[in-house]
Amino acid sequence: MNIFSKLKKVYKRDEGRVIWRILFNNHNLMLIEERDPQKKEVFFTVADMSTCKNVTENLQQGELFWTGVECFIEEYILFHGFAKPDMPFHKGMRLYSVREKQILWEHDDLVFSFLEGNTVWAYKPGFEKKEYIRVDLATGAAAPSPEPVPADIAMRKAEFREVTTRGITAPEPERNEPGGGDMVYPETAENDLYTFRSGYRGETDGMYNQYLQMIRKSDGKLLEEMLINEDTPLIIPDSWFLRNNALYVIKDKRILSVYTM
Repeated sequence: MNIFSKLKKVYKRDEGRVIWRILFNNHNLMLIEERDPQKKEVFFTVADMSTCKNVTENLQQGELFWTGVECFIEEYILFHGFAKPDMPFHKGMRLYSVREKQILWEHDDLVFSFLEGNTVWAYKPGFEKKEYIRVDLATGAAAPSPEPVPADIAMRKAEFREVTTRGITAPEPERNEPGGGDMVYPETAENDLYTFRSGYRGETDGMYNQYLQMIRKSDGKLLEEMLINEDTPLIIPDSWFLRNNALYVIKDKRILSVYTM
């Protein structure tokens, strides 16, 4: 069965690269991070989901592969580098304006901690203690801050992470419970009309196929089903989600399609 027939496709992106991460800001802009492991390059694309058109495409910043995103807020993307390749420790901050299509400011010596209003909390790494710095989001002006109580910093950083990631991905799969008929590792989300449910079926040689089902809530009827990840040896979470009554599907880790009901 083909889920396309019941839904209207309003956006598609297929550049042959791994879709690594998707973020949304508070103006319905979507940031797509794509990585090419063979060429060791990372690309960033911003789409306005009000019009379903790209406003910035295939942006590259800093080191071609060892670059990531700390946060996406208003018109700004806050990029970071890494202290060393293949290491998880972040280093440096670079603010990019989607509207102006340019870097507004950089601080190579600071490490991002969290965002609070229009203030970027960052710190200078040290052997004995961290020196906390407050940076104005719009201007990049930096000012030393009296060292906060560590518990206070941890609490505010946790609150920032919760707010900026809420509602972006599908619900956490119930990994140890069977469900969805003969499917395992089910994920479920719903709107007023439909329930969407995905899960895995073991095929051959220990490989899995992931399917997405569309179920009508009024009578529980399975309307359609589509294969979204084929012959994968691993469970792939966050391959689909609902947001603002639109269905986002990442097929084979490389093709993003957005559908409206």
